[in-house]
Amino acid sequence: MNALLLALACGGLTTFVPGKPACESGEVCTEDTSDPGPGPGPGPGPGPGDEDCGKVGDEDDNGAADCADPVCASVCDADGDGFTSDTLGGDDCDDADRRVNPDATEVCNGVDDDCDGDLDDADGNLDVTSAPFWYRDFDQDGYGNDAAVLVACDADSDYSAVGGDCDDTSADFSPGIVDNNCDGEDNDCDPTTGDDPDLDGDGFGACTECDDGDGTINPGAEEICGDGIDSNCDTLDCGAWVEDFETGSLVFPWSSTGTALWTSAATTAYSGSRAATSGNISHGQLSSMQITLNFSVSGSISFWHMESSESGYDYLTFYIDGVSQGQWSGSTAWSKATYPVSAGSHVMMWRYSKDGSVDSGLDLARVDYIEATGGAP
Repeated sequence: MNALLLALACGGLTTFVPGKPACESGEVCTEDTSDPGPGPGPGPGPGPGDEDCGKVGDEDDNGAADCADPVCASVCDADGDGFTSDTLGGDDCDDADRRVNPDATEVCNGVDDDCDGDLDDADGNLDVTSAPFWYRDFDQDGYGNDAAVLVACDADSDYSAVGGDCDDTSADFSPGIVDNNCDGEDNDCDPTTGDDPDLDGDGFGACTECDDGDGTINPGAEEICGDGIDSNCDTLDCGAWVEDFETGSLVFPWSSTGTALWTSAATTAYSGSRAATSGNISHGQLSSMQITLNFSVSGSISFWHMESSESGYDYLTFYIDGVSQGQWSGSTAWSKATYPVSAGSHVMMWRYSKDGSVDSGLDLARVDYIEATGGAP
């Protein structure tokens, strides 16, 4: 091997081998100068910029090893938040997000912001001002009690993110309820709305008209004769008061007496899906329903009826002011009965009665679609 001897200013001789770096006196280096070194810097051999940031040691001999070397800043602290990645021996648990580091404030976001191993409610360093309010929802109607508040990142199903429930013991009260039941209660928890809203926008509240879902029906509407609709909410269709029992209940001005009471039952009715049905009675018992109608002029009353009873013994009887007008028994189809009525106030009564023995058929009577011309309750 050819070698050249060079005299150095510091004295002594250094052996120089082509392709090898100059080393200490009398030595031959084993590092190939064609290798640019372990770091990103240029030039043969170790020098500025030649630090290997992922290898332990001060490869560029500048007195700063690995992540302490400024040349490694972009590798050791990729997000530039001043903290070294925990994959390189530091304590930054997410070196891709500068908002996450040991000096960060823990907030409600599902992230371990301060890299202490805990997050959100489990972190004792949580900034509670970042936590939302949760309201105890005892009645499970989706609205909680403003006076029972939990401040936390998350809460179980006993709490709601929405408050404003004025009665958390009842699902009948909450801001989500449409308050139109005319009961005098503040069901929607808004004292400014009352419980008489005008849902159909016709100028009449739900408590003062008969159909607040139809703007063409209200006390100020014009009655259309013969359409079967009480357009002006006076219970009359051009002078005729109609009861079809479709509301599902027999309440005032109706009354029922006897061993068992009449009901508005879902059945094969003459009109609609309901008809007045006599109570379930036994031998020698009776069931009656009645209503008082006021006739401003002489008029009439008509109704449809059917019976399923012991023929000739168990009867449906119709009375006006206690006087029998007609009676029916046996197994009958729906048929219509009509009677004249004089001006004035009159009590209309339907009574189903049984004799002392024998049952037959369904043992009941039904009445439907009562129409009073010239009269109303």
